[in-house]
Amino acid sequence: FSALAPADIEHEAADSRAEIARRVGQPPTLFAYPGGEPGADVDATARILRLAGYRAAFVSWGGPGPFPPADRWRIPRMTVMPGGDLEAALEES
Repeated sequence: FSALAPADIEHEAADSRAEIARRVGQPPTLFAYPGGEPGADVDATARILRLAGYRAAFVSWGGPGPFPPADRWRIPRMTVMPGGDLEAALEES
C-alpha cells in the first residue's frame, strides 16, 4: 500500500472485498494489509477501509497486543511460519 495513491487504495479495498464476498458468499469485515504495511498515510488508509465496509485491519508487526487493541486499524499480529515455534515466540513477547 505504501506505493499506492489513495484512489488506488480505494479500488484495491473495494474490489478485493467484493471479490471475496462473491467467492465465499459474504463480505469480509477484517482486513490484513498487503505486506503487513498500512501505507504512507495510515489515517487516510483507515478512512478508506472504513468507507469500504471493513471494521478493523491488521499489520504484520508488533506481536501479541492488548485486548481490545489500542488502534483497530493497526492491530498487531505475529508472523507464524511453517515449522516455527509458536510457543517460544509467545514466551519471547
